[in-house]
Amino acid sequence: MARLRAGTFFAKLFSIICVAIFIATNATDMLRYHLAATQVGAYDSGVYGAGAYGYGEAPAMTFTLTNSTACNGITATLAPAAGTNIAFGTLGLTAVSAAQQFVIDTNAAGYTVLMRSPTGGLARSGGATLTAVPGTHASPAPFPATGEAFGFTLDSTNLTGTGSRFINTPTPGAGLTTANVEVARKTTPSTLGTPLTNCTAFQLRRTSTSPAGAYTASVIYSAVPSF
Repeated sequence: MARLRAGTFFAKLFSIICVAIFIATNATDMLRYHLAATQVGAYDSGVYGAGAYGYGEAPAMTFTLTNSTACNGITATLAPAAGTNIAFGTLGLTAVSAAQQFVIDTNAAGYTVLMRSPTGGLARSGGATLTAVPGTHASPAPFPATGEAFGFTLDSTNLTGTGSRFINTPTPGAGLTTANVEVARKTTPSTLGTPLTNCTAFQLRRTSTSPAGAYTASVIYSAVPSF
């Protein structure tokens, strides 16, 4: 790890794609599908050929996460780097932003994409956590014009409750939480080969009184299909 000069403020966000097991059943048979970093619903056609157990088309889903240039009216001040981590770098007093997009290709009857932060925000080892934006996922609020703040926004218009509550001007946002929150949701069947894209954006500002140090946050995305 790079050595920091006294008084500097360094931040990084780590993105992780969750691993889960999804199970599909009929009257007598059970098939297990594995969600991996770039492949959800991995299907062994040599064992379970399409239609061999009366399913017709095999359940399938791919989830691909990349860094991006913009989301929901927020243009990233950081150029998108390869991979899924975001290095905010050594910060001055000007707000910075970054964006990510996720692409889902599936034949599921519907799906939900969840996000949570094991760190609960942008935190310094053994010390301070940067102040979250005033909004929550249930009631997002604009990124403040001044002061210390860290939060995210998203572009989904079909969330549970008020589906488009993140779509407004100025762009509403929320602080990260350790609990899962929806960042995308689809309640109608999808067609394999017709992928859909959604996104998130992260905004950060420190102040002259923010404790110096190396700050990190992690977020975990989980894609949950319904077959």
